[in-house]
Amino acid sequence: MSTIAEKEKVVKTPEITAEVLDLSGKLQKEIKIDREGVGLIDSEAYVNSLPEGITRETIEIIQKHNTTFIAAGLHAFGTKAIDMAKKHDGMTSASLSIATVGKDTIDYNWKRTREVPSPGTSETKTTYGTTTIGVTTHATSNTGELARIKKTLTAQAFAALGN
Repeated sequence: MSTIAEKEKVVKTPEITAEVLDLSGKLQKEIKIDREGVGLIDSEAYVNSLPEGITRETIEIIQKHNTTFIAAGLHAFGTKAIDMAKKHDGMTSASLSIATVGKDTIDYNWKRTREVPSPGTSETKTTYGTTTIGVTTHATSNTGELARIKKTLTAQAFAALGN
């Protein structure tokens, strides 16, 4: 059982920037959550929040470039990995991380072989040259502003819902 003093102590969390709080306030006015917990927001909320000078068209151009770049990066990296694996029997995997802008990265992984289930049986089969791709955005990592917000929300939930 928690006391009010314990709850108040937990609620004291790091500062969230005014910019984030301002945008959060605007978004909160638009977000609706139904009884099943499904959240809804206007489909233009993101576009409407863009900074001055950044348009939907700008974002679409960047997204198209990212799609092409990620595909081209996979093709280039996979081709090079296969060439190296042919020359070096002991090379079982390869990885590449490409920095984009800021702290964001595109991460590629290649494996020489991988055992996968054979459909309809309990057997496995060997596949060659399997790849995975990850796009890491600093905005979604559990650091900085996002870490402070997660800590604040946990404290607020405890204060509101904890025993």
